[in-house]
Amino acid sequence: IVGDVRAVPEIVGESSEDLIEPDNEDDNDVEPANRPNRQVRKPVRFGEWDSEAFHSQHCMPTPDGEPRNYREATSGEKIKEWQLAMDSEYKSLVKNNTWKLATLPAGRKPVSGKWTYKIKRDENDEIVKYKARFVARGFSQIAGTDYHETFAPTANKDTVRLLLATAVQESLTLRQLDVKSAYLQSSMNEEIFVEQPEGFEKYGPGGQKMYCRLNKSLYGLKQAGANWNNELDKFLTGYGLTRCKSDYCLYVDNRPNAERLLVVIWVDDIVVAGTPSGAETLIKTLTTKFETDDRGELRWFLGMKVTRP
Repeated sequence: IVGDVRAVPEIVGESSEDLIEPDNEDDNDVEPANRPNRQVRKPVRFGEWDSEAFHSQHCMPTPDGEPRNYREATSGEKIKEWQLAMDSEYKSLVKNNTWKLATLPAGRKPVSGKWTYKIKRDENDEIVKYKARFVARGFSQIAGTDYHETFAPTANKDTVRLLLATAVQESLTLRQLDVKSAYLQSSMNEEIFVEQPEGFEKYGPGGQKMYCRLNKSLYGLKQAGANWNNELDKFLTGYGLTRCKSDYCLYVDNRPNAERLLVVIWVDDIVVAGTPSGAETLIKTLTTKFETDDRGELRWFLGMKVTRP
């Protein structure tokens, strides 16, 4: 290549003669012409990067000891912890009326599911919780049958900055909430059948295999984000807020004689800016509709640290 001055790394100790095996003098053992009789070696410059020891130490998908599947969770050192985590998740799904067991209709293909596991730690790197979550494998969904709309908007960061600036200029209070298991609190528009969680299978009266006919969304479904956004939009507009046309994640209270109130949403994170009484009333109404975690005064959002004098 003309003008290419890049240095080619030298492979020490290897030459073209080293990479080619000597010719076999027995004509009966000669390889076909289209299959060169040479030995392929890994370049020395890769060093330990290509070794099994390096991959086992640095490339494991669960470096924190988190199981990759149900088999590992029920056969490792933390069997009790992970079993309790799965029991808690399953009870939460049943309590939330996430599905109803039913037989699979003829011609329908179920969506597969799996358990995921996460060890949650605090700021001191101490373990605070073993979390298990049952998710649907969205890649096994069939377009036009299992899902239609999948788009869910997220707030523009410029909108968030504008909200913060407005709160400072007008001396508004800033509050933050997190909706717990938000996707599980939204209803389904399609009829979807998901395989039962591994380890919690139940069978019909005649021993037939049963499937989960979803009443609400599951994490992992292609339309889960869109369903949750529609559910939250219905609540906020029903409360009296108006959705901004330039950013669908910004809501403003434009009612006559209403207290100043602005809301920005980012999936399941909600920031409320308004008068103290107006913000408190909205938050109380929101917590009666959804299970939320009130984080109080806004201090951290989307990688931005928020402080006020």
